[in-house]
Amino acid sequence: MLKSLCKSTRKPSLSATVSRSLLRRRWYNLSHGPYRTSLVSNNYPKHRFYPTAMIRFSLSSISNPDHIEFTLNGQAIDLSAAFKPEWKGSLDRRWLEVQLPDGLPAGESKVVVRLTDKGEKAKTGQGGKMLTSLEFIEYGGQGRYVRV
Repeated sequence: MLKSLCKSTRKPSLSATVSRSLLRRRWYNLSHGPYRTSLVSNNYPKHRFYPTAMIRFSLSSISNPDHIEFTLNGQAIDLSAAFKPEWKGSLDRRWLEVQLPDGLPAGESKVVVRLTDKGEKAKTGQGGKMLTSLEFIEYGGQGRYVRV
């Protein structure tokens, strides 16, 4: 049974959700330089099985959205809506979710997370300015983000 599941060549279900965690090490200190990684989408050039996606990640000692730059394929992701106003100035660990209503492009995508100049100069909390987790989630069909 397990062998047949592993060798399956079926196309993914349109209602499926695919999730994978990309942070290869936990608690990456952004003061040591940018965090770089890549991922490969489950979309195909002519078939978008996963039309929407989300980035879920957590940070520590990053108090404002202008202290960090998050890029996907060289395009900056606006994090301002993910930083709740009541968190302003807090150095505590925070969990953020950013929706990608157009999903991930087919093929490989490059991700870079770095401190901005403001972020490098800002106060550091206990343990440093950390990217503590990073996950990309792709949603199929009627996934979490349904277009209206």
